[in-house]
Amino acid sequence: MGRLVNVAVASPSVALALLAGCGEPEAVGTATESFGSGTGSVDDGLETMVGWSGSSGWVTTGPDDPVGPCGDDPSCLPPSETVPTEKPDGLPSPLPGVYDDQGPAPPDAGFRALIGFPTRQRKLLEDRVALMYAPGSPLFRRYMTVDEWMADHAPDPTVVALIENWLRSRGFTIDFEAKNRLLVQFSGTVADFNATFQTELHICMRKNPLWEDPPFPVYCTLDRFTLPKFVAERTNGLASADLPTEKGELTPEVGKIVADPPGPEAYGPRVFYGAYHLHPLFEAGFDGGGSSVGVVAAGTYHAIDLQIFWKSFGVERALPKRVAVMEPVFERVTETALDVQWATAMAPGAKAVVYEGPDARNTSLLFTWNHAITANEVDVLTFSFAHREDSEPKPLRHQYDESALMGAAIGMTLVSASGDSECPTRRARART
Repeated sequence: MGRLVNVAVASPSVALALLAGCGEPEAVGTATESFGSGTGSVDDGLETMVGWSGSSGWVTTGPDDPVGPCGDDPSCLPPSETVPTEKPDGLPSPLPGVYDDQGPAPPDAGFRALIGFPTRQRKLLEDRVALMYAPGSPLFRRYMTVDEWMADHAPDPTVVALIENWLRSRGFTIDFEAKNRLLVQFSGTVADFNATFQTELHICMRKNPLWEDPPFPVYCTLDRFTLPKFVAERTNGLASADLPTEKGELTPEVGKIVADPPGPEAYGPRVFYGAYHLHPLFEAGFDGGGSSVGVVAAGTYHAIDLQIFWKSFGVERALPKRVAVMEPVFERVTETALDVQWATAMAPGAKAVVYEGPDARNTSLLFTWNHAITANEVDVLTFSFAHREDSEPKPLRHQYDESALMGAAIGMTLVSASGDSECPTRRARART
């Protein structure tokens, strides 16, 4: 095979991105109206980056490494790059008592899924973060800016563009791309999902983490599925796949804001102030003023309930800022209300921001968690929708860690609940 001259190909990844990028570019969805995708059109910048002016034959990165021809076919890739390759995924498998298999999902049903990307130069970042938190280190508390993190550690935009174009070529829709490029949400039909990943989605009934609430349906798989080699090598694989977001409208709030304290046996904020020795801080004037706390939420809360809670316990503060992430929020969730009530009561002087995903599914929670970190507008971020490590797949948990590492690098304090699904008297099962 001869070389195609006058085409500056920086790497096989760039060459593949060029081939997959043939045809008209498609705009990527944004997580919020004011929070862009980070790359705009998926093919922005490719022409200037590599001097591409079209393909009329084989492009090679070496004497024996053909990566074309392409023409206008976005799926035009060499056979060696499309070999089905096993890749761990973030979908659960049947687990008696937790995920009960109900059989194959209907082929015409919809889905939404997240594909995750690895942190670039992760080992270098891990070493740097360790020094940021080591007293005596010259890098102690010298945190990165988001722009610095993006420049040094965000996934390569040409790689993300390559994967997005491949997903489109399989009939999927790109819904959202995270600003830090660690996640892309796409959607389509179960039939196309099964054909693309050589698997069969099943419906499993998931045990509800909330005590005595009924189980709910989720997608699961019986076996590992595969990705084309070029996708498997450039991504962390699928972090999640869920039923489509439900649609609806928030019901109006009703009721009056009145003090309604619980009985004497209840634990209010002041009890926790004492347990964590916060009273001396409050007496010295430290109530969180000048700092900020964020809450990763599923759905939203009742603002009236929030104010009743504050009034009942003598907390005076402003309502949080709400940030809608992904699809529109359609329900008010009890756990979200509890999270916001307690986070805001523990630091009554702190600015509060609530990042609202559409529901409590993995796809929504993971994307919202990552979004809140990348936004970098709070000092402390809390997340209570815990995942059981004995039943949630490792790729899902690992993708949470990719985002958390960025949070550590930019100096954000991250708090996540360890879980409250078990009886606290069972030692080694319920930990704080």
